[in-house]
Amino acid sequence: PNLKTEISLTLKILFSLFYNLFWILFTIYLFRDAKYFDGKRRIKIFGILTFILATIPFFLDLFLGGFMGRWIVITVYSPLISFVYGTWISLAKEWKEIK
Repeated sequence: PNLKTEISLTLKILFSLFYNLFWILFTIYLFRDAKYFDGKRRIKIFGILTFILATIPFFLDLFLGGFMGRWIVITVYSPLISFVYGTWISLAKEWKEIK
């Protein structure tokens, strides 16, 4: 692969990572004092929302074409990471409240 495609891919990866980070932080901010949700429901909503939002770059890439091999790994993997982070943060908050 030539330099241009490598740079393009690197930018895509960086975009994907920052995009996911943004949604993790945004959803944490959204649910920071969500007393009206019980723990399990909050985690479910959090996970689904993060997953949907984190897969948007994947669909953009799918319709615009691109390096599908590595891109699928990035876009399938990062929503999972987002979901795990979200779940753990919610659980940590619940645990603090219980104690």
